[in-house]
Amino acid sequence: PLDDHNLQLLDHVHPTGWKDPTSQNKYDLVVIGGGPAGLVTAAGAAGVGARVALIEANFLGGDCLNMGCVPSKSLIHAAKLAHTVKGNQAALADAGITIQGGADSVSIDFAKIMERIRRIRAGISHHDSAERFTKELGVEVFMGRGTFVDNSSVMVNGQTLKFNKAVIATGGYPSLLPMPGLKELHQMNTNPGNKPRPYVMTNETFFNMTEQPQHLVVCGPGVIGVEMAQSMQRLGTKVTVLGRSGRILPKEDDDHAKTIQDQLEQDGVEFRLSVTEYVGVVL
Repeated sequence: PLDDHNLQLLDHVHPTGWKDPTSQNKYDLVVIGGGPAGLVTAAGAAGVGARVALIEANFLGGDCLNMGCVPSKSLIHAAKLAHTVKGNQAALADAGITIQGGADSVSIDFAKIMERIRRIRAGISHHDSAERFTKELGVEVFMGRGTFVDNSSVMVNGQTLKFNKAVIATGGYPSLLPMPGLKELHQMNTNPGNKPRPYVMTNETFFNMTEQPQHLVVCGPGVIGVEMAQSMQRLGTKVTVLGRSGRILPKEDDDHAKTIQDQLEQDGVEFRLSVTEYVGVVL
């Protein structure tokens, strides 16, 4: 939603009225990509006296600020609080804390949870802002897509930037499963109108939610999928996790993954981890 929090965020990480500086002399360093790696590289180089240009086509702060670390940990915090007061009545009672009506009296305001996430994200976004990097850190910020011209120059918004060294820190993007119907449904969700329909999300759009889904299917039992699955289950959404490897967290130790899966199953998450083929999605 384009509320005050997201407007504040956009003013910092992709200001609409931003004017690129005029490139004159050769840069010591050009950094393409304004996510965590690019920001740290640009700030560090400028801090030791280098002339630095930073190019970002989308949102400064990258995944971590906009759709990763910051919003996900805010959601996990809310889910942990809900789990504490709803799911551990005995421990609360032992500590002398009683909730009148028990766990059933605890209500979840999902819209408020998501509003808090947007507020927290906007509140810290100045640290990654174009204004701060320009005025406080001495980095020349260009908001646009960079294209290499040769091995010592890059073009952005019609300007050619000469450089001695360049760092490519463009990160990555989520990809949809090659499942018939999924891409079309995902595209429909970019402009859903008032017609209710299943919502297909990636990590880039997950935190745009304002209404709590009754049932969430997570395709992929990796770190991001598992932490979002547990959080949503603890907030009251029925969650099913799909995977192909026969286990969750395939890059982690078996015993650690087993412990985590046991906890998620206690929370109510359902797992189907022996999927052989994603056949299609029916609208």
